[in-house]
Amino acid sequence: MGVGGGQGGLAIAFQLLRERVQNIQVIDAAEAGQEGPWLNYARIPTLPSPKEGNGPDLNIPSLAFQAWYEARFGKLSWKKLNKIPTELWVNYPKRFRKILSLPLQNIMRLIALVPLQGNINVKIECLNTGDVKEETTRKLILATGIETPGKWSVPPISQKIPKDFWFHTSEKIDFDLFKNKEVAVLGAGASAMDNAVMALEAKALGVTLYCRRSELQRVQPFKW
Repeated sequence: MGVGGGQGGLAIAFQLLRERVQNIQVIDAAEAGQEGPWLNYARIPTLPSPKEGNGPDLNIPSLAFQAWYEARFGKLSWKKLNKIPTELWVNYPKRFRKILSLPLQNIMRLIALVPLQGNINVKIECLNTGDVKEETTRKLILATGIETPGKWSVPPISQKIPKDFWFHTSEKIDFDLFKNKEVAVLGAGASAMDNAVMALEAKALGVTLYCRRSELQRVQPFKW
């Protein structure tokens, strides 16, 4: 069983099918087409990675984003493209999932897991009905990306500040609230930069980022 139906979860499911592992199931708490960060808290107009980078296609050219893009917009458009627009990227996994008939169930959330005689007993909740079912799996793969630690966290000091005055980057944020205001951002990673830019575009007077590191991180640790 796989938990998470974003591009990582889809790639793992695809590879398992290629390895002749047929009895698999993937669940995701989001609605179909809403998996992953791109329509939620990823607030960037383009993907940060080079357009030539591999996605979940596992080096099969006909399944790559480039093949999908060229089929829609032509090879010349691909050649001129600098970075992949986020609004286009979110449509690519939908096509990928449909073509490969990947076994993804949406609106399903993992709520508990218990080792059971060499297997794993899992409890899954349907978010539409509230129904809970139990299943047994030999292997469990968590493809939940940055949410894998279990929950979003904020510094304890935030609890002393009225909630109207702060947001976590995982939340839906009305950036118009920052117009003509000074904004502070705790952190200097990709998410911090994205939200700082959004605040400035919403005409904040200024944005100050606070970072514990002596230098900005220039290497993506998840790629090592």
